[in-house]
Amino acid sequence: MFRSLCGTDSYQNIIVLTTFWDCVDSAKGVEREGQLKTKAFEDIVAGGGRSMRHDGTAESARKVLEQIIPLPPDIREEMKEAQRKGDQALKELREERDHSEKELAGWKE
Repeated sequence: MFRSLCGTDSYQNIIVLTTFWDCVDSAKGVEREGQLKTKAFEDIVAGGGRSMRHDGTAESARKVLEQIIPLPPDIREEMKEAQRKGDQALKELREERDHSEKELAGWKE
């Protein structure tokens, strides 16, 4: 059906995205991925389509989006810096929480 709608020339622009990598045994996932590439999406892969895996993480989603909408290097660097700052803030919040929990535990005794 896809071939009749878009034609084979569009295959090079297609990304076959597989999901649930975070929920399945790796070997089983690779087996299923192979089946998709050789059966359901064989024409697309042969015509230049790409396959990508999404494992449910933000980083994985970002990689997929970068293939669809390439980001200029400066924006990509800003995103990485924002992620680093967010990770640092989260670490500090967890440390503060742990410290507060220890103080509360001392008051209960």
